Amino acid sequence: MPNSSYACGSLPSTKSKLKDYTFGETVIAIIKNYPLLDLPLEGILLFFAMATLFIFYISQTYLTLDHHRKADVTVLLYAHLVIILGLNFFTVAVELFPSQHSDLALPMLLVGNLLFYGGSLATSFYNQQVHHVNRSGLLVYGAILLIGNGALAFLNQSDIFVFVLLNLLTHGMIAYHVLRYRRANRSLLGEEV
Repeated sequence: MPNSSYACGSLPSTKSKLKDYTFGETVIAIIKNYPLLDLPLEGILLFFAMATLFIFYISQTYLTLDHHRKADVTVLLYAHLVIILGLNFFTVAVELFPSQHSDLALPMLLVGNLLFYGGSLATSFYNQQVHHVNRSGLLVYGAILLIGNGALAFLNQSDIFVFVLLNLLTHGMIAYHVLRYRRANRSLLGEEV
């Protein structure tokens, strides 16, 4: 078995390219299925939700990563497979909402949310010590995800409403992430938290 212990910042970049292609496929699916002239609000809402997913991913896996830590990166690689799978579910959901198979879109979106955020949070083990997600942090992320996915599942009157709820969910996750990030940075600077 090859050595799976790398400095986290020097991990082979295949996962990064796959992730970039996957986010790119999501953008293409949004543009293809929600043309700006025909469905501007739906397209904009989905693009903002996808952009927020990207911001969450980058801030969780790049900004807070301990680039010099030597560790077994097996979990990091598997977490990225789960993240990519979650993005693929999200992309399929985007393509299914306007189709005759729209009844499958919401379950795909819910599973995609769980996989994406679960995989992203699994990478926190590789973060700088101050940015590790502890149990209380996981509980808050889990509560936001549970409430958001529950609202999506039970309040799905129209696609627009689902897309608004999706944005509330993704923005709630990133808002809590930013709050945690700022607290951690303040504690590093010795400021009162």
